[in-house]
Amino acid sequence: MRQRPNLAIAIMCSLILFASSGAPSPADEQPPVAMTVGVDPRVELVSIVFSLAGGVAYNQPTQYRPYRDRVDRWFSRYENHPAVRDAIKLQHDRGIGFNAPMELAIRISPDPSLTLLVPLKPWPKRFDGRWTPHTVHTFLSRLRRFRRDSDFDAFFHENQPFYEEITARLTNVVQRDLHLEWFPSFFGSRELQEDEIHIVPGPLLGPCNYGPAVRIAGRLHRYAMIGVWRTDENGRPVFEREDVSTVVHEICHSFSNPVVRRWMNRLRPLFVTLRDRHREAFREQAYDDPEAIAYETMVRACVERYLLDTEGAAAAEEHEKDQREREFLWVGDLCRLLGVYENDRSKYPDLDAFMPRVMTFLEDWIAAHGASPPAPVGRS
Repeated sequence: MRQRPNLAIAIMCSLILFASSGAPSPADEQPPVAMTVGVDPRVELVSIVFSLAGGVAYNQPTQYRPYRDRVDRWFSRYENHPAVRDAIKLQHDRGIGFNAPMELAIRISPDPSLTLLVPLKPWPKRFDGRWTPHTVHTFLSRLRRFRRDSDFDAFFHENQPFYEEITARLTNVVQRDLHLEWFPSFFGSRELQEDEIHIVPGPLLGPCNYGPAVRIAGRLHRYAMIGVWRTDENGRPVFEREDVSTVVHEICHSFSNPVVRRWMNRLRPLFVTLRDRHREAFREQAYDDPEAIAYETMVRACVERYLLDTEGAAAAEEHEKDQREREFLWVGDLCRLLGVYENDRSKYPDLDAFMPRVMTFLEDWIAAHGASPPAPVGRS
């Protein structure tokens, strides 16, 4: 095998410190926020294996085809590799697809050892429960072999110019349009001072995006994995202003998911009802699980609040229209309710403190609305 430089950190470039950029801020000034933008070799390695295994999320028709063709030319002869066969089994037996492979990717070291960075006992609260200690260790053993047998590091090195291009293009959009200071202001969290946000363009993710998080040595790493699929007039990958709301969506997951998870015993019956009312629409969006709909509901309401705070009513109204078309009919009303939370931080210091109001809202909304969508309501 040809020896290659350690590229694990080289492509995770553009360390940026964001100070306030004009959006609403808390009474006391927030410190800068550490963030990186760049392709992650762990994401690429795991994406390639699950793509070869036929994973739906890693074989989307809108993938950036020139890169996909390079992947096929290099790796197609490894379709029967033990790591790929294991990925097929994991999908079939454990439902490990979409975000679950990425949940593992952020928990391993970027070097060829692929060492686990977090202990699995007790099971980490933020780690997808479709994995188990046995499946993790078995898959990692085969993944290390796949990396060596396929000379993945040579492939990653060969595609470095492409990775640098998409990193630069995404960085430009994020630097211009993302208001990071909104997150600690809205969620009432001081954690972001010591945490890191990693925005990762994923060339094999297509239109899929993920927002996992992992705590390593006391430091929380929040990820926004953004699919690469849109192109400009020259056929080159491009990111646009609207992609920032996707970045916001994925970052919000790392803040709101733990809160929703703590309330899930009470939320689940409500979202079973909502799922059953809109089963076909949610199934088309791969939201068969009522818990997933609960997480998405809160995230989408928070994103709408972000748009209202940073871009104004028109942007928030456009987001609400999109949510209604996706049959998340209650998101706009929940966004308006979150205005009460946002405007009374002495009573509601963080989102968890506001969850009893959210519970009451959902119970009342379900009782008041059947199959017909609610009439539009003015914003507050």
